[in-house]
Amino acid sequence: MPTKFISTLAALAALAFGVSPLVGCGSSLSRPTTPDQPRLTIGFKQDLPGLSQEVGGHFEGFEVTMTEALLKTLNRQYTAVTVNQADWQASLTDPTSQSHVDLVIAAISDRDSSQAPGISFARSYLKTDLGALTLSTKNLKVAQEGDLRPLSVCVTTGTTAAAEMAALKSTGVVQADGSGACLDLLKAGKVDAFVDDRIILQSLVIEHDKDPLLLADADFGKPQYYAIAMKAGNPLCEPLVQALKTYIHQGDWADSLKNWLGLKMTKTDIINAFSAESYIDDKQCYPKAK
Repeated sequence: MPTKFISTLAALAALAFGVSPLVGCGSSLSRPTTPDQPRLTIGFKQDLPGLSQEVGGHFEGFEVTMTEALLKTLNRQYTAVTVNQADWQASLTDPTSQSHVDLVIAAISDRDSSQAPGISFARSYLKTDLGALTLSTKNLKVAQEGDLRPLSVCVTTGTTAAAEMAALKSTGVVQADGSGACLDLLKAGKVDAFVDDRIILQSLVIEHDKDPLLLADADFGKPQYYAIAMKAGNPLCEPLVQALKTYIHQGDWADSLKNWLGLKMTKTDIINAFSAESYIDDKQCYPKAK
């Protein structure tokens, strides 16, 4: 897997202002910043194994590798900071936010646009549906969405999964702050199932291969398309869409996803399952700012 290095100078400078950024590296560090090309601050989630995860003081995963490829095309550098599901919108729109960022690349679905006034999306880099994670020791049958209705189900607050379970009128929904919290509740036997994006659940199964986790062979809800979020009016939106088109069309993303998530799938199967190439456009670069 790619190795990342922390920029000591940037870190010390940031600490002087009371924050602890993690610097995204790779070839981007060899290009000096200029007044018209300042360093970007990008928010990642820190608890999505294989997608974006903080390890030893730096971020790594598919989304980080993709970010570096896109920014190499745009000739930009970046500093990585942590965002979570509860604060990613404020981190883009509120300049007083402790984790104020230029972009969020954190398994954010462009379906969130209806709940995100003032946010633009450069879409899309991955496709996923919802899935359900259970413990194999419980022998629960989850073959369709309706099988979840009588179960106690954990979802991450503010996600599409939470909205889907509310629409299902499931009586035992528990909301938690992050996928790690839901996984802990599941492993402790405090909930029967954990519903989230299938690709996130897949990464957790691989990361926690010693635990009796079972990803149900059933898809729920409408497909979601992960997109790069930013404040409405950010001039980087269209260039990022064009960079995404090139990156996804080349197909290297499928190899990267396979390596980071440890997928036991062919490249063709990965493309068929997760490709968002037909949903790359700039239609969500222009929501009305509020």
